Amino acid sequence: MSGGNHNFIRLGFAVRHAQPSLAIPERWVFLASWYAIHVMLRTRLALEV
Repeated sequence: MSGGNHNFIRLGFAVRHAQPSLAIPERWVFLASWYAIHVMLRTRLALEV
């Protein structure tokens, strides 16, 4: 029983440590896509003017 609890705690720590490392790429993908849209809008405005 205690061994199962120990494995469950280790799994919880693994998930807790995996979540930040998984959130970083999503944040960078969001920033990159926002930057690409921002640049596209700026170039479109520059071409119209």
